[in-house]
Amino acid sequence: MKKFSLILLASYLMFGCGQKETSINCLTLSVDLNQSSLQYNDVFSNAEVIPLETTDNSLIVYPFEAIEHKGNLYIYDLHLTKVFVFNEKGKFIQQISRKGQGPGEYSSLQSISMDKKNDVLHLIEPVGKYHDYTLDGKLIATRKYPDGSAYHSMHHSGDYMVLWSPPIDSEEDCISIIDPQTMEIVNTYEKGSEILQSGGFYPYNEDLYFFKKHENLVHKVTKDSLSLAFQWDFGKDNLKMYDLGLTYKDENYQAENDLYWKYMKDGTIPYLIVRQAQNNNYYYACLRHQYKYDKSVFYRKSDGKYLIFGEKSWNRPTNALVFTDDYMIILLNRDNYDNFKPILPESEHKKLEAMKEDDNPCLLKLYFKK
Repeated sequence: MKKFSLILLASYLMFGCGQKETSINCLTLSVDLNQSSLQYNDVFSNAEVIPLETTDNSLIVYPFEAIEHKGNLYIYDLHLTKVFVFNEKGKFIQQISRKGQGPGEYSSLQSISMDKKNDVLHLIEPVGKYHDYTLDGKLIATRKYPDGSAYHSMHHSGDYMVLWSPPIDSEEDCISIIDPQTMEIVNTYEKGSEILQSGGFYPYNEDLYFFKKHENLVHKVTKDSLSLAFQWDFGKDNLKMYDLGLTYKDENYQAENDLYWKYMKDGTIPYLIVRQAQNNNYYYACLRHQYKYDKSVFYRKSDGKYLIFGEKSWNRPTNALVFTDDYMIILLNRDNYDNFKPILPESEHKKLEAMKEDDNPCLLKLYFKK
């Protein structure tokens, strides 16, 4: 029996949004985080370990995010402020780095993004501008934002750029829609408390989706609207951010932010939803518990059954760097190699056993069952 349903949300006050949604038909994905209705083999057909080639020019310190495009993986290293490019077999191709103070150079980077339609890699500085590169690392142009804002991430919806930045106060919108031809802001969305405004985006087909780490709602982003697409329902394990006794008012920010981090550490806030995605068969969410371990949820669209992947004892992330119709990719650290031994063919686990202490990390490519 299907676990999801269409429900009518009447006068639903959206967390941190500062506006009401009325009479909205909302797809609800119901999941018990303590019990899977699918097994691993129901979801995945095969697993492949891909060691990232280790050379003097390819050593990765802190892989922060990754983008797959045309068979290559672009990995942004937060500590080194460089982009490392590997092919689908893990062979190192090149690094993209222009750190400095001169024209076309950057002093630091906040994140990376990809305009896949036009084969353009964006390197995003913390304040005021970003740099466009070809896929083989040649600088195209440096572009300034119209208002000099400190945008932290960039995405694409149709022909428009979608930029996100944490708010200075609860009256500032976090999402800006920009026309890349004129670099003019054509729309803004999403006011709310600074404490509750961390979130993420993901593309699916031709659409762009936005979620916050502290709530179960997922929205579709377009030039003209931010509309509720669906919600997760984890029952008794739903996050209850408004039951913590916090006001989320600007004047109480410092004291309440300290309390927020205390609640994160002691488990009062049990998890954050740090990653979401979907493909033609699954909705996906990664719940990070106290920044110590992950539970990944794979919710099957055809019948509402789901797999909970990850355990407290693993004590390491299992969130997807890449999520497609055919597979997902996880970054493996040496400390969690043994966690995946039960699901790996012997030949693949031998690749992990052959890794040296100073080698780059491995990727785990999990193929979805057809």
